[in-house]
Amino acid sequence: MEPIDNFAVILPIIQASLGVVFALLFRSGIRSAGHWGVAYLLSAAAIAVYILPVDGTVLTLVSDGLFLASYFMFGEAIIARFGVPPHRPLRLALGVGVFLADIYVVVGLESLGASVLVVDLGISLQLATACALSWRHMLRGIDLVIGLLALLSVFSNAGMALLFGVLLPPGEDVAQFLASNYAFVMQLLASAFSLWFGLAGLAAITLDMLGKYRQAAHHDPLTGLLNRRGFEVAARRVRGAEGKGVLLILDLDGFKSINDQFGHDTGDLVLAGQASLLRAMLPPQAVIARFGGEEFVALLPGVSLAEGGALADSVRLACAGRDWRQLGVDRAVTLCAGVSAYGPDDVSLRHALRCADTALYAAKAAGRNRVMLGRDGAVEPVGGGAA
Repeated sequence: MEPIDNFAVILPIIQASLGVVFALLFRSGIRSAGHWGVAYLLSAAAIAVYILPVDGTVLTLVSDGLFLASYFMFGEAIIARFGVPPHRPLRLALGVGVFLADIYVVVGLESLGASVLVVDLGISLQLATACALSWRHMLRGIDLVIGLLALLSVFSNAGMALLFGVLLPPGEDVAQFLASNYAFVMQLLASAFSLWFGLAGLAAITLDMLGKYRQAAHHDPLTGLLNRRGFEVAARRVRGAEGKGVLLILDLDGFKSINDQFGHDTGDLVLAGQASLLRAMLPPQAVIARFGGEEFVALLPGVSLAEGGALADSVRLACAGRDWRQLGVDRAVTLCAGVSAYGPDDVSLRHALRCADTALYAAKAAGRNRVMLGRDGAVEPVGGGAA
């Protein structure tokens, strides 16, 4: 009975443990873990049923059905991860067709070898279909690992099925099957792939969560722009590739009065609208952030001070000329901007930030709705802004 004990206890414990872990992650709000949890719990049940004192034919069909369902869910997990069309009717039809064929060979032909061949090829096709639907989206390292493990499982299951499904004697019963070399090798490979596949799935979920937390930590939730921390990280990366450029600090004029007169919800819409304006008007390589309140900062790599001033003035004119009434503001919304340059010899952006800030305050003091250039402690106006 030792082979049966190994087959019926060791592997389902591994799979049930992984299923419980994924189920707990699902209950904590990580929806992508749901498919993995169901797949592992079904797979564990498919093996555990062999400990039941039930007729061998019934055990074989129940176990095969659970295996087919579990691999359908593994396919769902892979497909859901990459957001591709699941083609469920096709995959369900495949699973049902394989199970009907399995019933025929188990009940009609009484051939366990043919059953092994049919079911293992069926589950291989389920995984292969999921991989075929998703492979174009497997771009990250962990996604490639999941795809590679899935394909290895496909080739392993198909190869073992073709080898032992043909070699198993037609009249072999379940007890003889569980004591066979095929059952031992299947248990060994299934244990390894279950563990590796589960760890890869957990790693993928962990990396996804870390990415979401990093996104939240580096972005302003109202506008979708970078926040101060995200700006510092992105600015270091951009400055490493392009040593010189300009820095813009833009501040909406009289924003407190907008909040007081039209309400904070409307003020939030104005901030989001200004963020959209900056995205649309600044170059694609610009690093744009909301530093807090109504203040926005943009780093424009490879742009001269004169070009940066002209871009800032274009944004000023667009903001002042925009019809904000659709957002509930029935008056003009204007801004001031300070612009400064940085070079490859600047260790950090501190000096450029101070110069741009000084220029911004000069624009405010000059009557608002203006753009000022700041350099070497002096400021000069850009364009024809007016109060």
